[in-house]
Amino acid sequence: MRIVYNKLYKYEFALFKGEPLEKAFKWTDSSLKIENYRSSDACVFRNPSQKAHVIWFKSKKPGVNQVAHEAFHSVFHVIHHLEAPLVSETEECWAYLLDWTVTEILKK
Repeated sequence: MRIVYNKLYKYEFALFKGEPLEKAFKWTDSSLKIENYRSSDACVFRNPSQKAHVIWFKSKKPGVNQVAHEAFHSVFHVIHHLEAPLVSETEECWAYLLDWTVTEILKK
């Protein structure tokens, strides 16, 4: 597990790759039910603080499709929290954060 912090948006996420779902789930909102995620290969969960979240991959080396998919969920969580809808005026902040998140996920 690795904590990743974005200085610009002042948020963090806990990144789990190749670790048990149960370990990642300890970081989540207690209202979520782990049974709903057992068949997943990758997920994004919110943290009780709502200022952070968890990105979990079953594999230590997730595929680019999974990375892109979960990175988008992560970006949505952050930008939604900032109340910035995806429109032409906010497109660049979405694109920047997606780029940054994918890069962080792909680091070893």
